[in-house]
Amino acid sequence: MKFEKTVVLACILALFAAFGCGDDDAATDAGTDADSDTDSDAGVDGGEFEDYEITGTVTVPDGFDGTPVMIQFAFYDAAGGFPSVPGMPDGLGTADEEVAIDADTPYEFTTYARAFGEDPVLLADGEYYVAAVLYCEGGAGSGIPTPDVDWYGASGTVVTLPAETSVDVGPFELSLYTAE
Repeated sequence: MKFEKTVVLACILALFAAFGCGDDDAATDAGTDADSDTDSDAGVDGGEFEDYEITGTVTVPDGFDGTPVMIQFAFYDAAGGFPSVPGMPDGLGTADEEVAIDADTPYEFTTYARAFGEDPVLLADGEYYVAAVLYCEGGAGSGIPTPDVDWYGASGTVVTLPAETSVDVGPFELSLYTAE
């Protein structure tokens, strides 16, 4: 089971590294409040992506002592979950290298549901969970989460796309990744 879980996560996060890592909206962040914890994808705000906007809040438990270096969002078919989905995520969301989060400071996010590829393309209509990996200092910083260093979790709220308005998945708490 350890090996299968690690291989699945390696594949998933390799795609994050290939298509989704980095702050996609550096140009738009330059003109925003430096204290903002909300991130969005440049070039996909509004227009055809309005029906694919997802917001929420990521929290970590009391006792969290990591130093975050990046958070990455992904989408999984509602029939699955994270990380127990046997395969790749169905879509990618935002990656933010300027994440501020601790037990007293939740991370509020805005992301858009994108399919894999270099150009922003809408994720197929359907029902999805939003998942997040929080990479911390002492780990690899991307790719496979480092056991006992990086954190992960998924929303309990199912997102149905397209949506008539922005979908708020509410808060979800991350758990420490362990190599079980």
